[in-house]
Amino acid sequence: MKLVIKIGVALVVVLLGWAYWPGSESAAVGTNNNPIEQPQQPSPAVLPPQSASSAPNNQPSLTGNTRAEVQTCPSAEQLGTSFQKLQQQRVSLTNQLIDLHIKIGIKKPVTLQALQAVGGDLEVFQFRQSARKENFAHFEQRIRHININVDKDTFFNVQAAIGKQDYDQLLQLIQQHDTADRPYLFTHMELSLLGRVVIANPQIPFSTIQQFIDAGLQPFLGDLAAFTALDLPLPLIDMVQQHYKGDLQQQWQDNFRPYNLTLLAAENSSAELFDYWRALGIPASIHPQAPNAFDLIPLPTSEQQLTRQISKVRTLLAAGILPRSADVRSKWLLLLPEQESQQLSELLQQQPALPIEKDGPDATPLLALQQLQTEFNQLLQQVAACPKAEQWPIGIATVRDLPERYYLTNLKMQQQSSQRMKDLSAENLDNTKQMTALLQKKDWLGLQDLMRQQQEIPAEEVDVTVMMFMMMFNASSEDVQQFLGNFKQLSSEHTKRLSGVASPAHRELFKAAGFILPYNAEAEKLHQIFRESEQYKKKAEQRRSNLQQQ
Repeated sequence: MKLVIKIGVALVVVLLGWAYWPGSESAAVGTNNNPIEQPQQPSPAVLPPQSASSAPNNQPSLTGNTRAEVQTCPSAEQLGTSFQKLQQQRVSLTNQLIDLHIKIGIKKPVTLQALQAVGGDLEVFQFRQSARKENFAHFEQRIRHININVDKDTFFNVQAAIGKQDYDQLLQLIQQHDTADRPYLFTHMELSLLGRVVIANPQIPFSTIQQFIDAGLQPFLGDLAAFTALDLPLPLIDMVQQHYKGDLQQQWQDNFRPYNLTLLAAENSSAELFDYWRALGIPASIHPQAPNAFDLIPLPTSEQQLTRQISKVRTLLAAGILPRSADVRSKWLLLLPEQESQQLSELLQQQPALPIEKDGPDATPLLALQQLQTEFNQLLQQVAACPKAEQWPIGIATVRDLPERYYLTNLKMQQQSSQRMKDLSAENLDNTKQMTALLQKKDWLGLQDLMRQQQEIPAEEVDVTVMMFMMMFNASSEDVQQFLGNFKQLSSEHTKRLSGVASPAHRELFKAAGFILPYNAEAEKLHQIFRESEQYKKKAEQRRSNLQQQ
C-alpha cells in the first residue's frame, strides 16, 4: 500500500511536469536572457532625540532595562500572542496607507520610504506592488523553438532514467538529437536536463557531469538558482558554474520581488554560497526599493543559527547594507552580539528621519504606525531584560496572509519524485506507466481495475487509494460524488489518509455524503500548488500555440 502511495506522489510531480515539457509535436524551450538589470547581551541602542514632527528611527532603546525593572519575562506563548496582535495591526495600517496613497496619487517609492520610516509591513507592500500574484519563480527567458517529437513513453523514460541514475540511457537519448538542440532537450520548468540530473543526485561524480556537458548539455541560470536554493555542495556548484555561458548578474522574479544568486544564498543557512556569489561580483543589494540580502537573512531562533549567519551580517554591515524593515531592525539589534549590535545602531542613526506633516492627508495612518512601532519596541525592551535563552523566540518568522512561496517546495518535490522512481522495480515501473496513462485520461474505473489486479493491495484498500488519486489529480465533483457511493463506512485510518490529500471542496463533498474528513494544512498547500501549476500550464500551452502559429 505504501508503495502505491509513493508511486502516486511521484506521479503528481511527473504529470505536473508535462505542463512544462516539450509538446508531443514540438517543444518550446528557453535560453536564459538578461532580465531586470541591476552569547552576549546586546548593547544599548541610544537614540538621538527626535522632534515631534519627525518619525523616529524605530530602534529599540534598551538603555536602563534591568531585571529589577522588569520582574517577569513574557512566556513564549505570551510573546507570540503579543507579536501576532501587533502584526495584525501593522498589516491593517499598512494596507490603509497604501490604499490612501494610491487614492491621492502618491508614487510607490514615496510610499515605501514612508513605510520604512514608521514601521510599516514591507512584505505587504512588496506583494501589493508586484505585477505577478502567483508565487512561482519566473525567470525571464528568450524562447527558442526546436522541432522534436517527444511522446509520453519517452517523457516517462527520461523521468525514470533520471530517478534510477541510468546515465547511459540518458546519454543515448541525448545523442539521438542534433548538437544544436541538445542544450534544450528534456527541460522541465526552469531547469535543464543537466540541472534535473544533478538535483536528483547531488552525489553524482564530476566525471559524469562532464560527460553530459561533452555530449552537448549546458546549465541554465535556473539550474544555478536551484542548486543554491537547495544548498548543494559548493564544489559541485562551482564545477557546473564554470560551464555556464550566460550572465551571472541576471535577475529573476520570485516571492513578489527580484532575486539574484547572492540574494537567494542569503536565505540559506550556508554562508559559503553567499560569499561565493558575492566574490563573483553578484551584488547583495539590487535597488533601494527592492529587498536586500539583510532583509532576506532568516532571523535566528537559537545561538547555533546566529553563529551560522553572523558572517553574512558582518559582511553586510561592512558594506553599509542594512535591513529596511523597522521591526526586523529592532529584532536584529536585540539578537546580535554587542559589537555587531552597536555597529548596526550607529549605522541606523546616520539615516535621515522622515518628517511627518501632522496636517498631511496621510498623517493618521503614519502616526498610528509610528505608535505601533513604539509599542513593538517596548515589548522588545521587556524581552531584553530576560535571559538570552528566552530572547530567541522573537526571531520566529512572522506569518502573513500572503500566497505561499513554492519555489523550494517544488524543487524538493522533484527530488522526492526522483528518489521514488529510483526505488521502483521493473514490474512496478510498468504499472506506473499504466497508471500514468489512466490518470491522464482520468479513467477512474480503469485505475480501480488495475489496482485490483495487484495482489499487494488489499481489496478493501483499493477504493480508498483510487479516491486519493482522484483528489490528488483534481477529479470532477460529479466523479467524486459517484465514487463516494462505494463507501459504506470509513475507518479512522482511512479518513486520516484521505484528509491528507483533500481540498476544502473535497471535504464538503465527503460531509454531504456523511463522512467527516479532518482539516489538514499540508493538503491545503498541496492543492494550492496544483492550482497554480494549472495556471502556469495554461500559460505555457498558450505560449507554445503562439510559437507554432508564427
